[in-house]
Amino acid sequence: RGRLIQENLFDQVIMIYSMNISFLKAAVDIKRKNNKVKICLIVPDLPEFMSDSENPIYRVLKSIEIYFLNKLLKDVDFFVLLTEQMSIKLNVPKNKYTVVEGIYNNLLVDYNYKKDSNKFVIMYSGTLAKRYGIMNLLSAFSMIIENNFELWICGDGDGKTEVIDFANQNRRIKYFGQINYEDIIKMQKKADVLVNPRLPDDEFTQYSFPSKTMEYLASGTPSIAYKLEGIPSEYYPFIIFPESNDIESLHNSILKV
Repeated sequence: RGRLIQENLFDQVIMIYSMNISFLKAAVDIKRKNNKVKICLIVPDLPEFMSDSENPIYRVLKSIEIYFLNKLLKDVDFFVLLTEQMSIKLNVPKNKYTVVEGIYNNLLVDYNYKKDSNKFVIMYSGTLAKRYGIMNLLSAFSMIIENNFELWICGDGDGKTEVIDFANQNRRIKYFGQINYEDIIKMQKKADVLVNPRLPDDEFTQYSFPSKTMEYLASGTPSIAYKLEGIPSEYYPFIIFPESNDIESLHNSILKV
């Protein structure tokens, strides 16, 4: 930015986080009054994939929002995208964007925890959304008959009721609810394997990079995840991928670890 200002190409950059129509409109209005102002938009999510609601009113309102967003995007100069596939969806030229999957905040936490040698702990932390595969994880764990296996689940979402029901029926499933981030990090260190059961079946997975991927890998605990299009290939050597996109393969990967 400093070099560009010295060359007098532009003197102000407006950074916007997320495709918020009111923020974009305000930035575009400023830019149109001053041609030396540039706009940089950080895109963590595409609005059409932020909910799986089937409500027809919601869908109409969302389509209207997307129409106006697309008009405003023509005035955006630079993009920071979550996945490479977003550039195709948004029709952004190669020289106008960079891809940043996320940021990992290395908290100063004492990681000297001893694992319970009598238990093999499988853990999931994050949104308990059915479309993120939490039911698949519950089903895969239910196929394990050994008593020394435990499944730890933290989070909240539309699958919470099912998680509680499974936990009530199976004492090896421990549901902790929503807990603070620092405690999540501690539990990830104590676990034996971390699982992200999100399947690549839905279109939205092309435009999403689960933030837990960085958390999981930073913990040093083995991590299992299905191969999502939004995860760049440089992550592949460090993730354990099920052989196919089904529950049995997820179950087999857990046993393999």
